[in-house]
Amino acid sequence: MEFTYQIFTGNFYSPVPETPPAQVLREAYKLTGAGDVIIGCNTQNDCYREVIDIAHGAGKNCWLWLPVFSELPEDTKPEYATDLYSNVQRGKSVIPGENFRFVCPSSLHNQDISFNLYVKHFSGLRFDGVFLDKIRHASFAGGFSEGFGCFCESCRANYAKRGVNIEEISAMIRENAADFLPCSARPYSFSNPAAAAFYAAKADIITSAVLRISEKFENIGLKTALDVFMPMFAYFTGQDIPALSSKASFIKPMCYRITHAPAGIPYEIDGMRETFAQSGADVKNLLLRLWETDDLCSFNCAQTQLNLLSCCEVRPGFEINFVEGICESGANYVTETAESLKNAGIKNAALCWNLLSPGALENLKALS
Repeated sequence: MEFTYQIFTGNFYSPVPETPPAQVLREAYKLTGAGDVIIGCNTQNDCYREVIDIAHGAGKNCWLWLPVFSELPEDTKPEYATDLYSNVQRGKSVIPGENFRFVCPSSLHNQDISFNLYVKHFSGLRFDGVFLDKIRHASFAGGFSEGFGCFCESCRANYAKRGVNIEEISAMIRENAADFLPCSARPYSFSNPAAAAFYAAKADIITSAVLRISEKFENIGLKTALDVFMPMFAYFTGQDIPALSSKASFIKPMCYRITHAPAGIPYEIDGMRETFAQSGADVKNLLLRLWETDDLCSFNCAQTQLNLLSCCEVRPGFEINFVEGICESGANYVTETAESLKNAGIKNAALCWNLLSPGALENLKALS
């Protein structure tokens, strides 16, 4: 099995990483072989040139990691998403340096920010493509008021175009959020027709925006790849994975089974449980039943979800970095996960989410 290496160089205007990414990538290539690189999104270009040369020298692609609807710098004047109660969303911060505060995906201004940042800061580099991250609404991990998406005027207009009265939906959510839980999975479906129409429109908003952004990059000769949730959560955040991936080179489902932070399976499950608790819904037991498992964080459950993804190339991402109390990966976890993915027929897996983090190279030694 081949690996794709993910390297986080800090947010757009962060200081250059103390450890040169090229140095760590060379070591990784020695341990587990050459592979594509996803790197970003610090704007200081010196940390990219050598990495691109190393990847190209090995015949591999180098992808610029670009956030789309979160982590955007304030000088781009992002228009933040609005919550269920018409307040500006505040977002979620768990890991220092990462801020899951989402912007409105309906805003054309917001849709253009990632492309404009590329043109301004990265267009002089020989990237092969862009890896689009945060292509979604906030998840239920953001809490009840933010977990159902954006309710600003632009989104209301977008819902209306798709035949959804968002005022009625808002009232339904406040009265009984449990109506917005699924009755079946693979794919998710909903017994409440209004909820089904709401989720379909919510996904269409994200798909339309992402395809528009992808086309802008394709027009200047860059391929696109996408960061997506696991199917258990994706549709709730507006990610219709088959539709999203129609023009992508590959997708990276976040198969984060031990991460207690946004996108981590245990964390997102807890977010859903808390969101729907006030409705008296037992979300965990519902998910266990829908996915026919006794452990939602098991690899078997993950494999069931990955098997649903008949789209472009699928490169599941799993954790190789160690973050105390949040993502405590180790040799047993990474070797077991890599072997399980290989046995499941996966040809390429992404080593996430930061090769520069403590423990990452030690874990690579276990994979070598």
